[in-house]
Amino acid sequence: MKKILCVLVLASCAMCALPAFAADRTLVDADGNEMVFKESSQPGFFRYGSDASPFVVDIPAFFTRLASVVTTNSSEEVFLVDNGNAAQFRMMSARLQGELTIAQYHKAIREDLKVKPAYEKLGKDFSVLSWLEDGVIHYKKSVIIEDCLGEMEMSYPAERKKEFDSLVVHSAKSLKMAE
Repeated sequence: MKKILCVLVLASCAMCALPAFAADRTLVDADGNEMVFKESSQPGFFRYGSDASPFVVDIPAFFTRLASVVTTNSSEEVFLVDNGNAAQFRMMSARLQGELTIAQYHKAIREDLKVKPAYEKLGKDFSVLSWLEDGVIHYKKSVIIEDCLGEMEMSYPAERKKEFDSLVVHSAKSLKMAE
């Protein structure tokens, strides 16, 4: 994975600013980084998108605490947690330098796993991996479109599987380039 991350270049990957809605939610992390989450058309979800990312994704509305935001000129990583219930959501986007296929990226992620994936799928421009590690289910979807990488990962305790299965499926399907 380290060799893949080395291809990230410091360049802007901007998208148009989205208008604010009455139901927007603003969260602030411990460092004072502020993120605005838009109202989603799907009940129980908010839409994440920012000027630093060309991707949008729907995030379950119970992720109410912004743990951290790391933004550079070429990438952004956002971590959210639910109210102390051990579930996490991570959204990452980056501009890529050079040729990197989704198959190469999928292989690198898979090789870094300490366990065998429970589920995996590789498509034309996306990769999905899901695995169970230390009682925690991880679900990661990665998309490469043009020279941009978008990725969402949701992790949650295995005992909350029933609660999270439909949520993670919706979030994964919603990950796309902003219009």
